[in-house]
Formats: sequence, C-alpha cells, structure tokens
Amino acid sequence: MRNFRMSAVLAATALAQGWILIGGWPAFLGTDYGLVATAKLAFFLLLLILAAANRFRYVPALGSTPGEGAKRRLRRSIGLETAIGFLVVLAAARLASLPPPLHG
Repeated sequence: MRNFRMSAVLAATALAQGWILIGGWPAFLGTDYGLVATAKLAFFLLLLILAAANRFRYVPALGSTPGEGAKRRLRRSIGLETAIGFLVVLAAARLASLPPPLHG
C-alpha cells in the first residue's frame, strides 16, 4: 500500500507541475511539449496497469499454476514493463530539450 501511495503522490505532483508548465488545453494538445507530456503520461499509466497486473494476477498465479505458463506470462509482462519504462525515460529526456509553452 505504501508503494501505491508513493506512486499516487508522484503522479499527482507530476500532473500539477505539467499543468503549470503547459498552461491549458490549447497548449497541452497543440504544442510539441504538450504532446510529449501526453505520451509520457500515457506510458506512465501503462506502467501502473502492468505493475498492478504483475502484483495481483501474475505473481499469485505462480503459486497456484504449475508449469511454465505462469512464469512465461510474468516474464513477458516484466519485459513489456521495462520497455515502456524506457519510453518514459526517453519522453522525459525529450521534454528536457523542449521549451514549455508558457516559457517559449
């Protein structure tokens, strides 16, 4: 539960900071900065969904399902989570090189 609260706080502060830097819906959807921020948010939400699936579906299945199927599904999910995490980092790097709409 502690990790969930930390993730929620991180997401809320990121949204608030992003909204302050972007300045509103027109800049959010009409600038490169806003579009990259939207992509980063989407990737982050996918990470949260995959983390929840790992925690509540795939890991418990390891104890109840004999065989390699449960392990394979968990490995696939972790691999996908790693790739999406890399995309979040790339989006963050791109955001660092773009001027926010309010400052551009």
